[in-house]
Amino acid sequence: MKITEKNILIEAIKGNLKVLNHPSVDQVKNNYGQTPLHLLAWEGKIEVLNHPSVDKVKDKDGRTPLHWLARAGKIEVLNHPSVDQVKDDNDWTPLHELATRGKIEVLNHPSVDQVKNNEGMTPLHCLAWEGKIEVLNHPSVDQVKDNDEDTPLHWLAGSGKIEVLNHPSVDQVKNNYGETPLHWLAWEGKIEVLNHPSVDQVKNNYGETPLHRLAGEGKIQLTYLKKKYPWFSFKKNQEVNADLITEILNTPNSIRFMKGD
Repeated sequence: MKITEKNILIEAIKGNLKVLNHPSVDQVKNNYGQTPLHLLAWEGKIEVLNHPSVDKVKDKDGRTPLHWLARAGKIEVLNHPSVDQVKDDNDWTPLHELATRGKIEVLNHPSVDQVKNNEGMTPLHCLAWEGKIEVLNHPSVDQVKDNDEDTPLHWLAGSGKIEVLNHPSVDQVKNNYGETPLHWLAWEGKIEVLNHPSVDQVKNNYGETPLHRLAGEGKIQLTYLKKKYPWFSFKKNQEVNADLITEILNTPNSIRFMKGD
């Protein structure tokens, strides 16, 4: 079939690579501002990578065909010089897109902890968000922060990676809400948090410790609390919740001392 300006968009959606040879491949647009080059990239046609407009022509969201190739999970995009340079309307680069597809090779790119989107997230954050535990060994895992001051270490904890518990910054680095990765692990219901010495020590801006979070998630047994806080006067059939944790932790030192803390 001959490629014309009338059928070029349809043929691109079909993945017809003959479209690449048409002079309008980066000119004709659909209602979303996508050219045939975008549509071929959307279909994962890696041949698009060699087109001179792959990192230049943008759709209505500011995405280039390079973004769409990355969204299709094409790791070859990693070697393109614009992978960490060209941004869409939300400041996402193709490097971010590859990271959100869980491409661990992104970890070796020099901009993995440098380039940020409009939420302040780097590709390192995105890899952590996807639960890629290899991020834990990156030197910026507890250093680089997004707009909420969350680090990749927070996001690894938020994805439920219990290995975060052994990182020295798990109870140290805080976001805008005063939350540490230890809080986030507790929020995920990770009972192993109970063994950390800061479980009832580190507080967020609302006075909540990881112990509060675990209690709120129904992960704490009354027997654990009785053993840990033998000086506290528990009621019969005491309900374990965040309010009880607050009551225990707010008990004056004088009472704790009198009862043998």
